[in-house]
Amino acid sequence: MELAAAMVYGQALFDAAVDLDKVDEIKEEITALDEIFKAQPQYAEIMKNPALPAARKKSLLREAFEGRVMNEVLSFLFILVDKRRFGFYHAIVKHYLKLMDERNQMGYGKIYSVVPLTEEQIARFEEETGKLMGEKIQLKNKIDKNLIGGVKIKVDGKLIDASVSGRLKHMKERLQMK
Repeated sequence: MELAAAMVYGQALFDAAVDLDKVDEIKEEITALDEIFKAQPQYAEIMKNPALPAARKKSLLREAFEGRVMNEVLSFLFILVDKRRFGFYHAIVKHYLKLMDERNQMGYGKIYSVVPLTEEQIARFEEETGKLMGEKIQLKNKIDKNLIGGVKIKVDGKLIDASVSGRLKHMKERLQMK
């Protein structure tokens, strides 16, 4: 239920943002609000409380955010209150960000290495991986002492194994086939 609701509401918000040509501005505001709701979980709990009337919840939102966030974002919060979907806010934001990445052809992944990579090395791997995948790639470096040497890159469920251990495993498999 949460995933379906997040997808529907995230898509609706994203479509509206595209129509208004405010994709980046809305992203900034909804992610900032998401951080506020994470830092103040009791506020989100109040918004999810079925015993509190929707009119009171909207009044609280208006008092807290009117003039501080765009009207479109405040209206979206009101819709979530009216439809009793405020509890899905974080998942909606995540889906909005996913849609934004897809639109910008942006992918995220991890690059595993035995030792930490420099920013320059990571940038080169991002560029090369991006060429292979046809999108901009942002990689986060993770340490894996089992690699022996080289790197493994995982992006969107795809694996590029340029590690020494991967090459040895591949060589072993080829030798066993003969």
